[in-house]
Amino acid sequence: MNVDFTKTKTGWNVHEKMTLLEYTQHVASSQANCWKHIGNVPDDFTTFTPMKDQARSSLNRAPSEKWDLSAGMDGTKEMMKTGWKDAPSTSHLKQVVSDAAGIAGEDLTVKHAVAGPMLDLGAYCAGLPECCMTFEPAPAQPVIKIGFDAASNWNVPASHMALRGAVVHTIAEWLKPYASVEVVAFMAIRYRNTRHVVEVQICDETSPLDSDGLAFFASHPAAFRRTWFAYQESHPNKFRDLIGIGDNYGTAESLNDPENEPEVYLNNQCPKTVTEAIAAVHLLAKSIRREFFHES
Repeated sequence: MNVDFTKTKTGWNVHEKMTLLEYTQHVASSQANCWKHIGNVPDDFTTFTPMKDQARSSLNRAPSEKWDLSAGMDGTKEMMKTGWKDAPSTSHLKQVVSDAAGIAGEDLTVKHAVAGPMLDLGAYCAGLPECCMTFEPAPAQPVIKIGFDAASNWNVPASHMALRGAVVHTIAEWLKPYASVEVVAFMAIRYRNTRHVVEVQICDETSPLDSDGLAFFASHPAAFRRTWFAYQESHPNKFRDLIGIGDNYGTAESLNDPENEPEVYLNNQCPKTVTEAIAAVHLLAKSIRREFFHES
């Protein structure tokens, strides 16, 4: 976990980076100071007193279909462990990128010759002179980082947040056979003169893609609204005040940070319809084919 503190003329810009494991641990223990073991915390932010349960919106916001798909905090914690196994099908989005299958990561090409490192026993027994096999290595898989803004304001319907996540999930699943995929969620909010960004690595490019876990953390609105609130509540007292914890928890923003923005990036404007989601998938797939697989 890394935290970058920048003091501005009127407030603070704070950018946190962490793995999904670190994030879920802090959410699960949100009565503990999440910056306790950070060495560069400014003196202003060292005092920590746990919030009382009745003051925590992560616990007390009433579940609703519009806000968190009725997950509640208990349901959210369960999906953090198991993923969103009942996520709606995104087959209509997958169809958009299905024609791009085979863009990279092809199987090893086998060629027959009169000499080679391996014998094709069937060809040898048939008396064929080209009974040896040589192999051409498959092209190296690119590493593709997919980033998206997970934050949305209170008036954005949960169904729209789920559509945005479905776009991310579809692109990541499509790329699995062809690239090493990293998926990062950016949660950016502003409250008065303080801007706070939390960057969570949902999928590591060195590990297999967890489809159910990605479906939850990318698509389910509770993955932002419940877990984000809980994580914010685990910050030191003064910083909680600066980012509006106990008030309105800040206003969601896009990342707006070229240095940290990944090559494949979806901002916090959620698709409102399946048609808009399909258009977003198509645009991202076209950009990926052009940038990473040299297609026109």
